[in-house]
Amino acid sequence: DDLMTWTKSAANPVFEPDTLTYHWGPEQAWSSFRDPFVYHDGAQWNMLSTAGLRLGGYPGYRRGIVHRAVSSDLVNWSDAGVFYEHDGAAAKTRDLESVQYLVRDGWHHLFFVEQDLTIDNHPTSHLVANDPAGWTMAGRTVVDPGWAPEIKRFDAEATADVFARLAKDQDPRDGTWFVTIRFDSVRFDDGGQTPVVVFD
Repeated sequence: DDLMTWTKSAANPVFEPDTLTYHWGPEQAWSSFRDPFVYHDGAQWNMLSTAGLRLGGYPGYRRGIVHRAVSSDLVNWSDAGVFYEHDGAAAKTRDLESVQYLVRDGWHHLFFVEQDLTIDNHPTSHLVANDPAGWTMAGRTVVDPGWAPEIKRFDAEATADVFARLAKDQDPRDGTWFVTIRFDSVRFDDGGQTPVVVFD
């Protein structure tokens, strides 16, 4: 009621994917169908999640996807299928994590981190097209070395969005690693097509 006190739903999770279609293991400590991003498109609620599509039958092989579920009330969710499928030349099995989707001046932006256990600081990647069907990993750009991006415009009159993400840093005194949360601005140049992080 007040955004302060929360009670876990007895039906949690309220969206449970089909394990014959998707890779999902509720018994696992770290499974697909995580990092939900919820938005309203004017007609319904949408939830995008990090997910893995099961191809070639069961157990099949994995393809990294962004999954979409829809709801009218934020409680009851229906499977709307694949929102974006990893189409890269390599590493198509990798999860696309911490997805953020937004539209700026008619351009559809998808921000995410591609899971890659061989690197320490996963960069925030970006796809853009005038229609989500036009997204392709061949056009991917790296926006920032931070991961778990969140992009939000809090003021309709603002000329930039707030860009939050995690960043890994090393203490020069003893070499230990730590994680910080960075907040900067991001503006969209080229008629809304190109995100530019403003660090000052």
